[in-house]
Amino acid sequence: MTNYNALIAELVEITDKVANLNKRKKEIEAELSSASAGELKDTKFKSVSHYDPDGNKATYTEAQSLTIISPEYLRQLFGKAYNDLIKETTETKYEVRTPLFKRMLIALYTKDLTKITTDEFWQQLDCDEEHKKVLRRKLKGSDFEKDRDNLMWFGGFSETDASDLAYLFADAVIWSAVITVCGLAGMAATPENLDTVIHGINISVSVDETSKLKLERNKDAGTEESQTDIRAGE
Repeated sequence: MTNYNALIAELVEITDKVANLNKRKKEIEAELSSASAGELKDTKFKSVSHYDPDGNKATYTEAQSLTIISPEYLRQLFGKAYNDLIKETTETKYEVRTPLFKRMLIALYTKDLTKITTDEFWQQLDCDEEHKKVLRRKLKGSDFEKDRDNLMWFGGFSETDASDLAYLFADAVIWSAVITVCGLAGMAATPENLDTVIHGINISVSVDETSKLKLERNKDAGTEESQTDIRAGE
């Protein structure tokens, strides 16, 4: 005969344990996410991974998605350059054609940008012309980690200085793109026109910032101590 009393009592006990475990899981995820977000602050990195002694890995990732909400305003703003920058799909969706233009729109919308051109960056870079010549071929502004390493290897900068310079160069590439887009749209890159472009972008797009924490289990024996791995994103 089924012992309903015992089964129900056990189910209640298990339900309470699951609720407490889920609560604790969310607390741990929140603490890991908060600490990891702090590590990514003021960097161009988009993810950081932490490992426990058994090789289990928790990866925190931040992402930004761009949505064009006023294409007609962008069409007026960029004029003849609009079709080179924005792709209209058959489903009446609007997609940015190049990664650089996407980074430009996001940076201007989030105001996460130092207004310095690439020419100004190279003028201020504290190394000799031979090293600059090599670095001009190596730095791209789209891969923070690779730019940082190249500044260390070919420029002789410390890791801290190379990180700061890689961050600045990424901004310089974007700000130079802003000036280029002004020219493509038939506008001189005056402060007034640049302000108009920035204002127009801010009312024409929106940026959704998200984050996630992923846990990967390792069934095999892992490392002997906790580790951290930080990766850059596009």
